[in-house]
Amino acid sequence: MATQSESQIKHHPDHWSFTSNYHHHVERTVHPVIVELIKWATQTSPPDSSSAVLDDGCGLGTVTAEVKKSFPDLSVLAIDSAAGMLEAVNRKTEKHDWKNVTTRLLDGGNLHSVSSNTITHAFACTYIDLAHNATACIKELHRVIAPGGILGMNTWADPIHPSIATPWTKACQQVYPEFKAPLVTSPKWSTADQIKHNLEKAGFKDVQTKQVITHWRWASPEEMTEWFFNGGNPVCGRWHEALVEEVGGKLEGMRERFHEELVKEYREVGGQLLNEEVVNLTIARK
Repeated sequence: MATQSESQIKHHPDHWSFTSNYHHHVERTVHPVIVELIKWATQTSPPDSSSAVLDDGCGLGTVTAEVKKSFPDLSVLAIDSAAGMLEAVNRKTEKHDWKNVTTRLLDGGNLHSVSSNTITHAFACTYIDLAHNATACIKELHRVIAPGGILGMNTWADPIHPSIATPWTKACQQVYPEFKAPLVTSPKWSTADQIKHNLEKAGFKDVQTKQVITHWRWASPEEMTEWFFNGGNPVCGRWHEALVEEVGGKLEGMRERFHEELVKEYREVGGQLLNEEVVNLTIARK
């Protein structure tokens, strides 16, 4: 049974495989904060030649790529439950000729093929507050991390995600004034106190969290509109479902209204549309 720390978004690994073709839009938003997280974790616990890195819920392999830039000889295990995401990581591995990178199709809540106490640096980026089984994922991370090893993770600070929810809500309220934006990630991972409680409950210690700002970046309102409606991201699907299920609305005609609100809500900088989003960066020790 799901606990309060877990997301209620309806998703399946196949959904994430489908959206892998559009996921670079999300990757460029979280990339700067993942770079900062890796720097923080590796400065706190400097890796050596015997270190083993886990990229848990690897997505398109942002963590793997950044680890390889700074520590090209380190062993990295990249796992995801979506085959489409792993295919993207494998393509990058071949393109960049990365050494010591292994990919495995695994759910974060059951790392059965990863031995206990073997990982020195584990990263769980942009997925714990989306997971159906977040509690199990954190327990498994604690199991596989070696004593003294470090966990680095990021979660969204606002479970409504105003950079996207605000223009969507305003668009919907033009026709359905009673519409309210739903939570799309678990609020139990949105503050430092909540994160500390969840990680310490799983056995972690020395938990530190800081909030940083990143930006959604879009080449145009058309690009964001296409991603939002046709990209297959389960988070976007939750916004669509809320309109239909909670107020009996219809998606027909909403594309144009959403496009109009994006122009109002986002600012143009250097030919791009930008909007801020706050992210939690966390490190913890086993």
